[in-house]
Amino acid sequence: EDVSPASTSEEATQPENPVARLAQSLAKVKDKEALRQTVADQRQVGIAMMSYMTDAVRAYAQTEEGAERSKKRGELADRHKYRELAALGQEESKQYQSPGPMWTVRKAGVAEDRGNPYTIVSYDRVVEALVPKYLDEVPRVDGWGHPYEFAINEDLLGISVLGIRSPGRDGEFDTDDYVVGPYNLEAYDRDPVWVDGFFGRWPQKAGAPAR
Repeated sequence: EDVSPASTSEEATQPENPVARLAQSLAKVKDKEALRQTVADQRQVGIAMMSYMTDAVRAYAQTEEGAERSKKRGELADRHKYRELAALGQEESKQYQSPGPMWTVRKAGVAEDRGNPYTIVSYDRVVEALVPKYLDEVPRVDGWGHPYEFAINEDLLGISVLGIRSPGRDGEFDTDDYVVGPYNLEAYDRDPVWVDGFFGRWPQKAGAPAR
């Protein structure tokens, strides 16, 4: 992903009218604050989601089904059979994946039909999972006032479980198939996407070190 600044200089794009320049500057400040709030929300909700998942997985591991699945995974990991472990994760993902609309996140070079799926859930489902034990309140909208979209796979042992995305300034999601990587810090219409403890799509200043 190209995170370099636009080729046209900021000075060249400044309007001649002082009032228009002031309005442009104020809009830029507003967008910066909206992005800051959005990323902060995603981090906060993401931490709460991970705590919820940890507790839920522990409880599931006490069930007969959960214990059997955990045992099988543990045996493969102990024998360093990571390829088999990954294959098992893919197989179980198809078997246990929650039904419903979803979006995917994949690494560069991975085929579109091999992306990790994230099942979309309602805001109320997220509140039910997180409030009041993990959060006092779940933010409903991003810094621009657009609704967040949340994902929870009810199979918490899946390879893709939790997510939260924002449609950015324009209120329109870029895609339902994201490729992991950064985008230009001032591309405010792009979608910040958090999944399973990390940002899958994130704003980054040109020249900043890769995450």
